[in-house]
Amino acid sequence: MSKIDELKADIERLPGEQVAELFRWLSEKEWENWDEEMKADSQAGRLDFLVREAVEQKAKGTLDDVPENQFLNLYRCPDDGTQWTMIWSCMCDDRCPKCNAEIEPYMSEDWPLNSLRPATGND
Repeated sequence: MSKIDELKADIERLPGEQVAELFRWLSEKEWENWDEEMKADSQAGRLDFLVREAVEQKAKGTLDDVPENQFLNLYRCPDDGTQWTMIWSCMCDDRCPKCNAEIEPYMSEDWPLNSLRPATGND
């Protein structure tokens, strides 16, 4: 029997409240891992495309106002587990795309748009 099979058998013998406690702990561990992946992706520049998209939309006139700085807000819905990111001009709440609950970001990062703008020779 594998270690995983042994753990599954042990979990099946636990009382319901202990299974719920274990589930909450495992869920939190999963979120912590996801948070670390998002931070690593952000630091490695793998999320820079979000800022570039905003700059492109501004150039096309489909984005009304792009302040000097934006915030990459990371959200997750505690009700249904949905995760998403949005770039806003502030650290603000957003609505869950699945259940429409109002959610505050669990992490926000400053995204300076001027760092992605091409040099004009006037800088």
